[in-house]
Amino acid sequence: MKNIKYIFAVVLSATMLFANAQEAAKVKDYSAYLPKSGDLGITINAVPILTYVGQLANGATANSLKEFGGQPLHNKTVRDLGMLDDDLLSISMKYLVTDKFATRINLGFNYMYFNERAYSINDAALAIDPFSQEKVIDTEKSNHANISLFLGGEYRLGKGRVQGIFGGGLSYVALIDNYSYSWGNAITDINQKPSSAFTPATELPDRTGVINPRLLKNNVMSGHYFGVTGFIGVEWFVAPKISLGGEVNLSIYGGVGGKQDQLIEGYSTITGKRTEWTEIIRPNSKGFFLGTGNFGANVSVNFYITR
Repeated sequence: MKNIKYIFAVVLSATMLFANAQEAAKVKDYSAYLPKSGDLGITINAVPILTYVGQLANGATANSLKEFGGQPLHNKTVRDLGMLDDDLLSISMKYLVTDKFATRINLGFNYMYFNERAYSINDAALAIDPFSQEKVIDTEKSNHANISLFLGGEYRLGKGRVQGIFGGGLSYVALIDNYSYSWGNAITDINQKPSSAFTPATELPDRTGVINPRLLKNNVMSGHYFGVTGFIGVEWFVAPKISLGGEVNLSIYGGVGGKQDQLIEGYSTITGKRTEWTEIIRPNSKGFFLGTGNFGANVSVNFYITR
């Protein structure tokens, strides 16, 4: 309810500001301030800048602009579902097809690949020589990726320095999070619990007749989400081709989350040898999200470049 009241107040204030600006526009010509057909617009999220300035004024020591970038696509619902990293940066641009209509694109992505290697004692060499210092190498590889994409359009209203905007578009979100392991000491009938350098912070499920299980692969998360977003707001042109913008939006999301599974190896007391299997932790899932929790709001700085 608080979100609805806040958004209503923002829209009402913006409407009054827009109406007053149009009356003023009848007297003055602000055409030099406004974007024209063929202009390219770049949108920057103003919230981190305002937060940085506010914290600087308060003497905050842990102050940074790590979220400086294009206007984020996601809202609270997307964050709560774990669909995107909190610090995902995005690039937002628009192209004015006419003086009153522009296409929008918002692209955000994070990708991290890490190959961690560590030494472990060579169990086979140690069995022959108790004083052996020979080592083997264990490896942990991880892949993490977030992608967000928004394609849409906006319409502009008014001739003054305050322009009303409204529009909508389609959004897409994808994520990947997985790990893989290779071990220098093999599981054998002699070495049923080999030494290892890594202890993954993942609790492995029990399996009848298997002891000393360890991970080979761990697909933690994957998913594809699609959405429809509508927005309304204003832009106030503080200088030629430079504006401050405020918007509220409502989104509908649906998508498919990939299954979570693990490839595990261990020593089987039944067969007396190494065994491996795939454990399904969570099956594929589907979701549809609609409600006031999908409301979002943002404040931005917009720069328009005449080509």
